[in-house]
Amino acid sequence: AADAVTWTDFGRFSMLRGDIGTAFTAAQAALAIRPGYTPALLLTAELVRGRDGLLAALPRYEAALARDPGDYATLIDYAATLGEA
Repeated sequence: AADAVTWTDFGRFSMLRGDIGTAFTAAQAALAIRPGYTPALLLTAELVRGRDGLLAALPRYEAALARDPGDYATLIDYAATLGEA
């Protein structure tokens, strides 16, 4: 059985290949295994940002930061999203 890390990595790989549907599915699988897993929350935020726009992604970034306020990657992406919104 795959773990949350593997699903998140697979989701990121899928996103980079342009397979957004599979990336979303992988991120959701990771969160089903490990709810609140920050890298999977961040991946979901990035996917929502690309699909639904900046404002739609902000709550996803905020959820990731609520879980792990010191996560550098999430802070950077959140700040960039706020700056562009």
